[in-house]
Amino acid sequence: IKLLSYTGVVPTDDFNLEEATAVGAAGYAILYADARGTGASYGTRTQPFSVDEINDFGEVVDWVAKQPWSNGKVGALGV
Repeated sequence: IKLLSYTGVVPTDDFNLEEATAVGAAGYAILYADARGTGASYGTRTQPFSVDEINDFGEVVDWVAKQPWSNGKVGALGV
């Protein structure tokens, strides 16, 4: 499993490292995405579950499904 950081947090400092390592060891890929205007993302969050936010996450799912390492099956978990 290769862990990359685009937020300035090194993988050894990532509080999700243990979960990501276990998921990767089980043969799954794990991706963490911040909603527009939250976390390390750009833009402005006008409201939770806005049309833009729903469309953004739809694009993330579509992107994951098209990756060469993906079998096209995508699950989601979050708040």
